[in-house]
Amino acid sequence: MAEEFLGRLTEIEKSIQGLGETLKRMVTILTTVTEVKTELRVAKSEIIDAISSITSIESTPAPPIESISPEDIKLIVKGELDELHSFIETSMESLKEEIFEEIQNMPAPVVAAPAAATSTGAPAPTPAGVSTPPDKAMKIADLLDNIIDSLKMGCVAGEVLDIMNETKAEIQKLVESDPITVKIDKWAGIISGYSKRHEVKARDVLAVKKELREEIKKYRP
Repeated sequence: MAEEFLGRLTEIEKSIQGLGETLKRMVTILTTVTEVKTELRVAKSEIIDAISSITSIESTPAPPIESISPEDIKLIVKGELDELHSFIETSMESLKEEIFEEIQNMPAPVVAAPAAATSTGAPAPTPAGVSTPPDKAMKIADLLDNIIDSLKMGCVAGEVLDIMNETKAEIQKLVESDPITVKIDKWAGIISGYSKRHEVKARDVLAVKKELREEIKKYRP
């Protein structure tokens, strides 16, 4: 009972730490977005002034050649600004979803129950859904938490893959074979679709984390 209580306290602490890191990233992104908006306003004004000065210059007509008109320039600039605005909105929505998910998955505080009379010779219950011994199942759950910790907004594919490979190797030291290693291979396949130096997209981060949490429930009673 005491071991289970301490395990849950550790889980709560990790969830709170993860939420704190997510909030820090949100503040950083919001600050960056504010700076980008300011730069966009300045750049937009400079571009409009430049276009206006070009159209107002009176010069000798040149021979007809293929050129870009001021209207074309305006359309190009507008397209670039719209694309940047869409990117910022998408990033903020993904971050908001991650924060909500972190909050929803925070375990409720556990109140220690009175110690029950111990019966000699009774084996500890095995977590539902797995046949792994309880002590090893808890260790596997803790190892899977390491993968969740690596899956943050803006995480780099190569670093996540390293954590997954290390976790799989540690699990194989605990048990000869376990279905979770197949799952890890599946998640690694998703992440390996990115170049090692590229960031993992928010939708893949959230999808893998969701499946991970479902698996952890099977190993942690």
